[in-house]
Amino acid sequence: MGVTMDFDQVIAPMGRAEFLRDYWDKSFVRIPGTAGRFAGLLGWDELDAILEQHRLAPPRLKLFQNGQAIEPQRFLTPAMFGVPRLDAGGLAACLAQGATLILDDVQELAPRVQALMHGFQDVMRTDTYANLYASWHGQNGFDLHWDAVPALVLQMVGRKRWQVFGPTRKHPLEGDEQSSPPTGAPMWDGILEDGDTLYIPRGWWHVAFPMNEPSLH
Repeated sequence: MGVTMDFDQVIAPMGRAEFLRDYWDKSFVRIPGTAGRFAGLLGWDELDAILEQHRLAPPRLKLFQNGQAIEPQRFLTPAMFGVPRLDAGGLAACLAQGATLILDDVQELAPRVQALMHGFQDVMRTDTYANLYASWHGQNGFDLHWDAVPALVLQMVGRKRWQVFGPTRKHPLEGDEQSSPPTGAPMWDGILEDGDTLYIPRGWWHVAFPMNEPSLH
């Protein structure tokens, strides 16, 4: 049975006051944690159950590989009654070939993640949501990019290598065009281990590389 987590546990051992004062909307930070501390939020068995029990399709569920979206017909059956279903064989084949599975708004399907998002909302005073990323091999899902919202990355299973670059445009908004990416060395190039947290402010360029092992964040 998973244990409910809160915001302070996610950023521990850093304190909330230090995080909000020194990093929130200012700079990235990697917060080392103990292996397994996020294991109760959502594991492989619960993810399998979600995929089996819900009708999921793009844009909610999508597969990416080497920066490109995989055609839905490769992992969905033809629509029945207007709603397609996951094709288990096609999905497994895509994942075996290196695709990353992305499930948006997973808090609506996973009660303990939903409880954590409610805690985030109480602290940050803003809407929050959780997207799930699962990979098994060595190809990255997305290429170097920035997001118009800040992100807290929780490494729940396995490891993933990240590169984080500073912003080329301060405080971008949704729909703003992504200009030319940075050409210099990353501000951080390292491994996010099981139990680590990574905070990336909006507008900061980043890319994640799977490490040819199962990873869930």
